[in-house]
Amino acid sequence: MKLTLPPRIAIGFAAAILAVVATALATARSLAEWRDFRAQVTHTFETRNALQRTMLLVRDAESGQRGFVLTGREHYLGQYLRARENLEPTLARVRDLTLGDDPREGEVNALEPLIRQRFAFAERVIELRRTSGLEAAVALIEGGEGVRLMDDIENRLQAIRQEEREILERKQQEWSRSNVVSTVIFAVGDVVLLLLVVLAAKLVRDELRERERREEERARMLEMQKHLMGIVGHDLRSPLAAIHTSAELLVRSGDLNEKRLRTAQRIVTSSERMEHIIRDLLDFARVHGGRGIPVHPAPADIREICGRVVEELQAESPGREVHASHEGETAGQWDAGRLEQLVSNLLSNALEHGDPSAPVRLRTRCEGEGLTLEVHNDGPPIPGDLLPQIFEPFRRGADASDFRRSVGLGLFIVRSIAEAHGGRVEVSSSAEEGTTFRVSLPMRVEAATLDLSGGRTPPALPLPPSTGGGRA
Repeated sequence: MKLTLPPRIAIGFAAAILAVVATALATARSLAEWRDFRAQVTHTFETRNALQRTMLLVRDAESGQRGFVLTGREHYLGQYLRARENLEPTLARVRDLTLGDDPREGEVNALEPLIRQRFAFAERVIELRRTSGLEAAVALIEGGEGVRLMDDIENRLQAIRQEEREILERKQQEWSRSNVVSTVIFAVGDVVLLLLVVLAAKLVRDELRERERREEERARMLEMQKHLMGIVGHDLRSPLAAIHTSAELLVRSGDLNEKRLRTAQRIVTSSERMEHIIRDLLDFARVHGGRGIPVHPAPADIREICGRVVEELQAESPGREVHASHEGETAGQWDAGRLEQLVSNLLSNALEHGDPSAPVRLRTRCEGEGLTLEVHNDGPPIPGDLLPQIFEPFRRGADASDFRRSVGLGLFIVRSIAEAHGGRVEVSSSAEEGTTFRVSLPMRVEAATLDLSGGRTPPALPLPPSTGGGRA
């Protein structure tokens, strides 16, 4: 089933989807910025800690060197030796943290030689203290090389720390801007969604009001329909009965010339057709109003029912042939009047749309507890687009040029009568096989099935294989 949304609702859905997508994207972006900022904070603190540890190692080495120079005691060299031992792992960690960042990687590459030179200077001072004594070592220290190296190392370390601080500040600013943008998008999205909720509530209210209006209109139409059916059922039937009776009296009088007799017979035939139309309209009103077609089952014989209908239609259509055949049991319990109406509508339909040179075939057969009634005619098949809707009200063949005995309710009444008896009707149609309407009924209709709506689902009954198809 194709679902078509009103433009306002479609636009509302689109806006809601866009708002949700925008907020989702803003959330994803904000989370990505937050993860990047958090990673940068972690990286900055790890880098600063590694640099701080490097500087501490250099200072520990210097302290150990000074203690040994001033005292000459070897145990002061323990601090220097530990610093020298931990230097390489610490420098490797610094290199890893600055790898891929050209400015900082360059600073680290320039820092390492200075640190190694400072340790090498300490080695020379220690060795000179051991071999030449305190004065020679002090003279080397006072030369200023160690101080210069320490100043260069501290300056390099400070430059790297400063770069790390600046990168962290930039990341923080980016995250702050992203957070502001996300907050704005969230706010706008919330406002849009709120407006959509209000709009949806208004649309629902309007729809409920429109539905209430349609229900009121439908109630008025049903009331008008009741009045119309009252007019059709009483105000039209009474004068129509007077016309029919008067015309029959004229036909039977025997004092009319041939021309006037044909006129009187035409009046009788036309009044009978009007009676059929009125009866179909009344039945349609009952089914459409939910009351269903009432059936009053009683013992009946399908052979007799079909015989009466065939005799009547052949009298109305001289020159047309209707072949009837019956197989098996013909006695059952049905509403005889309604079955006459069903058979009459099917045969009239076949005579109207079938090949005038070919007979119409009526066949009944009893199979167990079910009765199958078939009406077959040759001629053009039912168009494919009309076949699924053939039993709907006011559906007529494409070549129907006049209303004849109906206004397009005949097959609808057929289906309603069949379903009111607990049965069903089907049709098959093809150019090769012709058209066959097939009605399946239970042999006996119980009191529980009386006055059923024509729209209920009937019980499943066995159907014989298809024997033909065509247009009816």
